[in-house]
Amino acid sequence: MPEGGHIANTIFERAVLIDSSALYALADKRDNRHREALICLTRIDSNSFPVFVSNGTIYEAYRLILHKLGIQRALLFLNNIYDGSTAVERITEEDEKNARQYLQRFSDQPITYIDALNLAIMK
Repeated sequence: MPEGGHIANTIFERAVLIDSSALYALADKRDNRHREALICLTRIDSNSFPVFVSNGTIYEAYRLILHKLGIQRALLFLNNIYDGSTAVERITEEDEKNARQYLQRFSDQPITYIDALNLAIMK
């Protein structure tokens, strides 16, 4: 939430695209950002912001959860993410093209491909 509690005026400022680190923090109670992620999720819910996640982020988060928390937690994650409360945005060829352009434009920064894809989806 922005400083001062400002609530945005447009849907583009009020929608939330969740990344894999936030999904992992929600899944792992031992993660040092777990509490912060829960607070953010509560604020998102209380403000009725639509929540989105890219299918690429789901793949990345599943892998993290699988390797750090095990198969049962990873499967639970998939059940929860596909329960209808989160809209899944599918990565398109156009998103991939735009992501590659972002990576070239910002080649001085270590941006992951999935982060560039999410940026393309947000735009």
